[in-house]
Amino acid sequence: MADHLSQEQARRNDWRAHSGPSRSDASADLIRPPRDWGLLDIFSTAPHPNATRGRLSVNQTNLAAWSAVLSGVVLSRATNDPDAGMVIPVAEAAAPAAVLDPMAQIVAGINRTRTNFAYGQFKAAGRFALRSGADYRSPFLFVPGFDPELPDGNAQIVDADYERIPQQVLSLLKVGEPRFVVYAWGQSLKPARRNPENTGPSIVTAGADKAALPQLSNHRRDGDPDGGTGRV
Repeated sequence: MADHLSQEQARRNDWRAHSGPSRSDASADLIRPPRDWGLLDIFSTAPHPNATRGRLSVNQTNLAAWSAVLSGVVLSRATNDPDAGMVIPVAEAAAPAAVLDPMAQIVAGINRTRTNFAYGQFKAAGRFALRSGADYRSPFLFVPGFDPELPDGNAQIVDADYERIPQQVLSLLKVGEPRFVVYAWGQSLKPARRNPENTGPSIVTAGADKAALPQLSNHRRDGDPDGGTGRV
């Protein structure tokens, strides 16, 4: 599952092996999941809409915000166990990015992955794990003698370890909307009796202030999520 959430589409050969040796190649292709990551925007574990308030947008770029979500997550760290003679997962509570460098690496990977999408924005919550370090490329899974991207079958690292980060934080994330704030200052002028050149009636731009109005507005950008010209 973690592998299929981390790419555009499950690789054909990988899926054929995963679907079982008794299934024909043609049958395996028919059930190959093309967009599993899209399911994450359909299902929710929230018991009530109020429980979804305050979630972090996956388009957030600040390290501190992501660190607040990821800190305390119980993840799996790959560890060489000399007694077992193999790599095993060890549960570990993630420390904030200011304390633990791998956390900063994950956030940097999420921000780097986001730049590959139109307008530099994720359009689905599940895309944040796409080759970002929150999947099987997690820095917590790399250990001498074990490559999580190319496991040799001897390590005790399973799907639950690969999926540990997305599994625990997805309920805290949302897509969010690209917004920007506009600060404006409106001013109306009282016409002066004569214009500055004293050649006739005053124009509106000359004279004393009659009224002023500060304004703050929040705008959302709409448009084709996959590119094209948007509108405000």
